[in-house]
Amino acid sequence: RIMEVMPYEVIYKDINHIKGIVLSICIICAALFIIVSLIIVDRITLPVINLTNAMERVQNQDIDVSVNIDGRMDEIGRLSRAFNDMILRIRTLIAKNNEGEKQKRDAELKMLRAQINPHFLFNTLNSIRWVADMNQAKPVSDLILALASLLNNSILNDKEFVTLREEIEN
Repeated sequence: RIMEVMPYEVIYKDINHIKGIVLSICIICAALFIIVSLIIVDRITLPVINLTNAMERVQNQDIDVSVNIDGRMDEIGRLSRAFNDMILRIRTLIAKNNEGEKQKRDAELKMLRAQINPHFLFNTLNSIRWVADMNQAKPVSDLILALASLLNNSILNDKEFVTLREEIEN
């Protein structure tokens, strides 16, 4: 038998070298995995965070917001597109509502003016009639009363049709 004594390092030199290479490859793979994972997570979470922030702004009454889509065709892109469409519809509805409210206010003012003008006219005619009565001008008083009646029936009458009797009385 022949025995040779070799140091431990010599026997495991190649194994240690291979172990170092494998360990380096594992570290590189782990680093690449982490980098790729961060890129994927960033690509997924950043649009979701932007969409969430936009929704929170809308919740705080700010409708001048939109989400950047960047040509995405995935679920997040579809959600962002739907969100932008919804915000556009909300803006349109608010503008229509504001215009309708403005028209309503204008119509109310016109209606109020139309009610006030005849009121003042009848008050003025009534005052003239009383002055004529105080001055014993009965024909003038009767004429003013007839004029007030005629105006009352023609201006304030909401009916589309009147009877022949009412027309003759006028």
